[in-house]
Amino acid sequence: MDFLDIPQSKIEESQCRDKDISRLRKLVVEGSPKPTWKDLEPFSEEMASYMSFYQQMFFKEGILCIKWNKIKWEEGMLEQHRMLIP
Repeated sequence: MDFLDIPQSKIEESQCRDKDISRLRKLVVEGSPKPTWKDLEPFSEEMASYMSFYQQMFFKEGILCIKWNKIKWEEGMLEQHRMLIP
């Protein structure tokens, strides 16, 4: 999965270097329950925003994504995803 000709490995590396996204990656990998708001106090406002989508987070080809929406069409369902880009 390339995003505007940025190799997947570069997006994954950028996610791992980002303070908030790297923490999210760890939580999702561990299968941790959604942290409480008190647990999030030391983190940024962006982290709080990301948390509103925590239940929809998953990895696609090593990149942390959010299941965004499903579109029904003649051939079935199309699920759209959003990558978390630092």
